[in-house]
Amino acid sequence: MVHYSLIYIQLLLSPFTDKKGVESLKDENVMDEVSFISFISFSWFNKITYKSRKKLLEVSDLAFLNVRLTAQHVYKTFSNNWKLLVYTDEQQSQSLVWALMKSFWKWIVAGIILDLLFVTMLFLPPLLLDRIINFVHHDHYSWRGYLFASTIFLTFFVGKIMQNNATFLLIASGGQLKSALMGAVYRKNLLISTSTRKQYSSGTLMNLVSVDVERISDFSFHCASLISSPFKIIVIIFILWQYIGPACLAGVLVMIVLIPLSLYFSRINETYYEEQMKKKDLRLKHMGEILNGIKILKLYAWEIPFSSKVSAARKEELILIRNSQLCQVAITFIFFLAPFTVSIACFATYLLLDSNNVLDPTKAFVSLTLMDQLRFALFEIPEALSELIQCRISLERLRQFFITENMDPNAVGDSTDKGEAITMKEANFSWTVGSDSTLKDINLHIPKGSLFAVIGPVGSGKSSLISALLGEMHKTSGSVDIKGAVAYVPQQAWILNQSLRENILLVKHMREEKYNKILDSCCLRPDLEILPSGDATEIGEKGLNLSGGQKQRISIARAVYQDKDIYLLDDPLSAVDVHVRKALFDDVISYNGILRKKTRILVTHDVSLLHKVDKIVSMKDGRIDEIGSYMDLLKKGGSFTNFVQEHTNIKAIEENLRRLPRSRSRMDSLSSNETVPPSDSPELTELFVNFVRERANIKSAEENMRRTTR
Repeated sequence: MVHYSLIYIQLLLSPFTDKKGVESLKDENVMDEVSFISFISFSWFNKITYKSRKKLLEVSDLAFLNVRLTAQHVYKTFSNNWKLLVYTDEQQSQSLVWALMKSFWKWIVAGIILDLLFVTMLFLPPLLLDRIINFVHHDHYSWRGYLFASTIFLTFFVGKIMQNNATFLLIASGGQLKSALMGAVYRKNLLISTSTRKQYSSGTLMNLVSVDVERISDFSFHCASLISSPFKIIVIIFILWQYIGPACLAGVLVMIVLIPLSLYFSRINETYYEEQMKKKDLRLKHMGEILNGIKILKLYAWEIPFSSKVSAARKEELILIRNSQLCQVAITFIFFLAPFTVSIACFATYLLLDSNNVLDPTKAFVSLTLMDQLRFALFEIPEALSELIQCRISLERLRQFFITENMDPNAVGDSTDKGEAITMKEANFSWTVGSDSTLKDINLHIPKGSLFAVIGPVGSGKSSLISALLGEMHKTSGSVDIKGAVAYVPQQAWILNQSLRENILLVKHMREEKYNKILDSCCLRPDLEILPSGDATEIGEKGLNLSGGQKQRISIARAVYQDKDIYLLDDPLSAVDVHVRKALFDDVISYNGILRKKTRILVTHDVSLLHKVDKIVSMKDGRIDEIGSYMDLLKKGGSFTNFVQEHTNIKAIEENLRRLPRSRSRMDSLSSNETVPPSDSPELTELFVNFVRERANIKSAEENMRRTTR
């Protein structure tokens, strides 16, 4: 008997015992390890609350998050369901909703069920109030009164536990929705085609993340009200029928009149909200243009015209916001007034239907209690409807973004010719489908480990060629093949809001020797001495506390540290000083640099570097006009020679020619890895000097040089 008694006591105490010791909870997911009582009462959070009173909380103070709740897991779950549904569901407008529901339905349904149980518990106190009033009017045993009062207290206590847990589950599901959709937006932004990117500026994307995703996340909390509130209204009307009979239908009639009126204002509000979001996108687009081109805007004194554009968009947006808020006020007023109107209508009808009807305390108090609950139900409906309207609009905006055209994954293949890193054959590219080709008849063969320079006037297609190699342009014909991993350094460097070291490493592990070598090669040592915390210095948003040259050197260092096979360098040296440019080229890009064994394509306007590359690609009007070594292109006297004449003086040309190899270029020596010494033939050098002089009208240049000497 004692044995069974101890087992029974252990059974009763088991809900209060954690699955593991308290100390072990620090290294585990608390929600999986705490006891049932601790879970439903949220007492497991007390430890963190007490600690927060003594010091600022750090990440190490928090328990590990369950893998099922991490952003990576929820995004992967949603992404798989979205890909499955978007290709099988003909009604794509529902695909996003069903993908979200299929991914997170367990949390949402559990929250809705608990909310319905909480609503059911709310019906007990009015019924028990009837018993208490009867108990007061009649002489009954006192224990019944205590029982009724205790039952009311217990009902509210259990109901609040259910309500809090329902709120927790719904808010947690909202967090999962937010993480999944934000991850999907960021991922999609990396895949959209160039033509689509024109429709979605950075301001529009930020609007999707900060507004639309937030709307959908917030609706997860209100979705339970759309189910529980109508259920509550129906049950309350049924109970009222038991007390005041058909008179409760007068209240139903009042609601039948008010609800369509509220829905009418809701539809108008939806229209205003759609227009408001369009105006907001336009305003953010204008602001993005201003911030990105603030230097040009200030230099040309265009502040007032651009300010007028933003103000006009904001003015239209404010008008729509005002109209939307007026509709919301009308909806709230109607439903806030409804309970009082319902009460008056019900009681007046009850007394007028039959002169024998008496509104006794039991009927009055119970009816008023039920009508008070009806007030909350009616108040929740307009708010939930408003959230539903905004959620529908946001879902449609996100759906339109998710189904936009992606970059062609087959635009760049990997079947290069033997010994080549990049092969382009009769390739034509355009920025949008159906538009004229921007790049035409591109034939390019780049051996592994070679250094190519791409030159040409502004608008000739240099950056477009790099974009085509990255797969960001629409390929209309031909083939592009790249063998190896690619690193890209853009002309405009980007900086993360992290430390300088984290900006260079990204996701790579720290290797001290390699890291220090890259810092030296990229001329970052002097900058580390200036920064207050060296490479641990936190860089501001968009690198606002760095100069353009510092940003570019960090961008180059980041690409070098990734250790890829092919490097596409879109004029990264233009943002640095002349002496830094020479050091970066010599220590990083050239055959004496840290990337000497890599395949490099450098877009540049600096003609002083061109004699150090294997081959030069001269672009003109979207075509490869000339391709060859520095010496071969000068012999032709074509577009390359004109480019050199425009970007240098005769003295620099002579100096570069004297550094040329004697009889063969570096391209010929790649297979044997030999180093070709500079030319010792003054006759050959003089021949090319005379040639360039004839092409460049040397008389005026010599006159300028004499004036400079004097």
